[in-house]
Amino acid sequence: MKSGKKSWFESLFSNDRREGDRSPAPPLMAYYWDGATPVPHRVRDINSSGMYLLTERRWYPNTLITMTLLRSDKSATDPERSIVVTTRVVRSDNDGVGLAFILPRTRKAPAAPTTLATQADRKMLQEFLARLPAENGHAVLEYVLLAPLMFLLVAKMVLIGGCFCAWVLLARAVHVGAESAHRRYGNMATRMQ
Repeated sequence: MKSGKKSWFESLFSNDRREGDRSPAPPLMAYYWDGATPVPHRVRDINSSGMYLLTERRWYPNTLITMTLLRSDKSATDPERSIVVTTRVVRSDNDGVGLAFILPRTRKAPAAPTTLATQADRKMLQEFLARLPAENGHAVLEYVLLAPLMFLLVAKMVLIGGCFCAWVLLARAVHVGAESAHRRYGNMATRMQ
């Protein structure tokens, strides 16, 4: 997957009609009900307009599916661990399906409290996606690139500190030597007169 935005020329001749960049390999599992016990399916990439789900199922285009997105990096007691969204099948590939989110503009408050999960609106989905951690590969890459620079910075600070300390010691030694010479030879000069 290529990072960064596509130029207008690349998007003109591309079959990829995504509205925005996807965050790859999020710690998300998707659950949907197909008559059997729901099993987790890995989300390959996601953004606020859609996602790509790794699954063996191949639905017809424009099929609506309600899914629960569950963060695998959070504890089971965390209330912000999951979100329920309605999706529409956009495309199918060998390893999964591309889905677009069907989201209401705002979420209406239920008339009575319910234990069932409520459908997410656009704002809830964007907040949920914003809380996803960045891709682990980026963090490792940043660390690998910054660690030598930080080491060099610390080494240079130690070197400069050592040079400053040596300069202070040398200046102090010159001062003490001049003072000692003045006492010794200054007294001698006054005696010779």
